[in-house]
Amino acid sequence: MIIVDGLPFSTDTSASPQGRDILAALMEHPALVSASNSFKAIPERRFSVPEESGPEKTPSSKWVYLFQREYATVDPALVDGRERAGESI
Repeated sequence: MIIVDGLPFSTDTSASPQGRDILAALMEHPALVSASNSFKAIPERRFSVPEESGPEKTPSSKWVYLFQREYATVDPALVDGRERAGESI
């Protein structure tokens, strides 16, 4: 089950939707489009390592780029966790 904006997500088709149909519907969902646009609007920040950073510094490690684009989170309370033969499903 997919939950978007606190509600179960379903497509508008009566037949069993294919994966690509579900993906297309998710990519057009207003809440997900808004969240995606918000993340895209966050400016890139660059961090540099000082020249005197120590012997572990290499020429290729002068710049470090940190970014995270999180498009989905999971509320563990909404996940149906079952165990089979000691393995989580």
